[in-house]
Amino acid sequence: MPNETRNYDLVILGGGPAGLVAAAMATECHKTVALVDSHHELGGAGINTGTVPSKTLRETALALSGLQSRNLYGVDLSLRREVTIADFLGHEQHIKAVFNAELSQRLEADKTGIYDGMASFVDPHTVSVRPNPTAPLLGQPPAAGEDILLRGENFLIATGSSPVRPDLFPFGTGEVYDSDTILQLDRIPKTLGVIGAGVIGSEYGCPFAALGA
Repeated sequence: MPNETRNYDLVILGGGPAGLVAAAMATECHKTVALVDSHHELGGAGINTGTVPSKTLRETALALSGLQSRNLYGVDLSLRREVTIADFLGHEQHIKAVFNAELSQRLEADKTGIYDGMASFVDPHTVSVRPNPTAPLLGQPPAAGEDILLRGENFLIATGSSPVRPDLFPFGTGEVYDSDTILQLDRIPKTLGVIGAGVIGSEYGCPFAALGA
C-alpha cells in the first residue's frame, strides 16, 4: 500500500546540476518543490563521478608526485615512498562528501523535499517513488515495502546521462572500467589505456600519468 499522496508545485526527477538549479529557482519563487534522485548522493555526475572528482584527482596527483614543488629552490620534494590508492582517492572522497553535505543542507534550508529512490509515473501529475534500501536524505523513512506518491502541478525530468558501454569492451571482467567505476580502483595501475579523448577521459588519464602509470 502506498503512503498518502504528497502535493508539490514542482516535482524534479534528478538531483544533478539542472535539477538543483531548478529547485533553487522554484523555491525563490515561493513554490513547493520535491526532488527525487535514485542515487544516495546529490550533485549528479558533475559532483560525484565527473568534473569535481577528475579535477580533484588531478590536483592530488600533482601534489603527490611532487610535480608542483619539485626543484623548488633546488630542493627535490617528491615522495620517498610508493603512493597508495588511499593517498590518491582519500582527498577526492573528502571533497565530494563536503559538496554532498552542502547541497543537502542548502535544500533543507529551502524546505525542498528530497526523496532517495526511483520514480515512475502513475499518471500525468503523479509519480510513485520506490525508496532505496536506506532512508531518504530528508524526512521520515516510509514503512517497509511502501512507495511514496508525489503529485506535482509541474514536472522537470533532469535525469542526466550515463557512460556508454559498447559490447566491444568486456566490462565486469578483468580491469575494465568506465568513468563511473574508475573511482572504485583498489590500487594505482602501472599501465592504463583510455578509450575516448574527451574531457572526462583526458582528466582521468592525466592524474594516473602524473603518478607514473
